[in-house]
Amino acid sequence: FIAMFAILEYYKGWEIVVVFTLALAYLFRIYRQTTALLFDSGSIVYYWREDLGGKPDADDPFDLTVPVERLHKRGMQLSSHASFQAAFK
Repeated sequence: FIAMFAILEYYKGWEIVVVFTLALAYLFRIYRQTTALLFDSGSIVYYWREDLGGKPDADDPFDLTVPVERLHKRGMQLSSHASFQAAFK
């Protein structure tokens, strides 16, 4: 990559540095916009949390009470485990 850039600079002059910098800035802008859109559309947090602007439907089929209960139960099992308590003393 560096060798190709050096040859381009040799034959085309410093204009290629400007063109390359502008192209890189444009590509970075596209990358940032795309990653932001993908993160926003793939994040369930903004959908479920009403305090962050989410508006889940009243008849939404996704009920998170079961996974939350299981996670809480697993956390309680781990916190009561003797080796876990000994590790944090």
